[in-house]
Amino acid sequence: MNEVDIPLDAEGLEERRAAGRELVTAFRNSGVDVVDNVDTAPGRPAVTLTIPDHNSLLQQSGGDAALVPDAAARLQRLMTDSGIDALVKVVEWGPGIALRVAVASPQDAHLLSQLVMDNLSTEHRAALRLRNTFAAAEISKSEIRAEAGVVRLGDVSAEDAVVLYRALGGEEDPIKDLDLDDWRTLDLLTELLQKTVSAAADADVTARAKPACATCIAARPHRITLGSLYADNAQHLADALAASVQARTCPAPPPTS
Repeated sequence: MNEVDIPLDAEGLEERRAAGRELVTAFRNSGVDVVDNVDTAPGRPAVTLTIPDHNSLLQQSGGDAALVPDAAARLQRLMTDSGIDALVKVVEWGPGIALRVAVASPQDAHLLSQLVMDNLSTEHRAALRLRNTFAAAEISKSEIRAEAGVVRLGDVSAEDAVVLYRALGGEEDPIKDLDLDDWRTLDLLTELLQKTVSAAADADVTARAKPACATCIAARPHRITLGSLYADNAQHLADALAASVQARTCPAPPPTS
């Protein structure tokens, strides 16, 4: 039997799957959605990525790399120069085209993931840190993303808005006994959150109440839409939130007498 026909053992297959997951996460952190496929045969590329044409080109600018359409040659050259064993080709994808990247081994996949992460734009780096900080603050669902030179904060639920408000040092009295199911209180919470987030980010952040309708509130609670920030201000917000998380998880020791 040819080596190509012998399936990988469970450990080898899981290594490839883990490499695929790492690649997908890295590319998504850079704003690019990819489709991954893990091959089970030892003689085949470990992971194959398909990158749709609308966000598929690697463009170098000022030492950074950003993914934009149509650059198989640039991507191939960048990976080769970085010592990554992978082959790029253009393929048909639905009504358009895509780049298909065949990565030789899990080790090469890790190198490619690191290459993508090392070259995140300023906005994508700030958005990633802010998403991670929101998660550490136990804000369950966030829609933070980098887009068009800014970091868009997106929607938070009313419940998460209270968590964020408290984590950023908002006063307790205004939200004490707040009925989060009552749409009439959402305007107050929106105003409080807008002031608190703006102060933490050192920039004006818009906030708009999005009350749920009476028939859909069980499936979709009241929400607040927060606006966008420049990367530096998003980092300020992350700093403030991280300080709160640190204080909660690692409180200062009591003074010694």
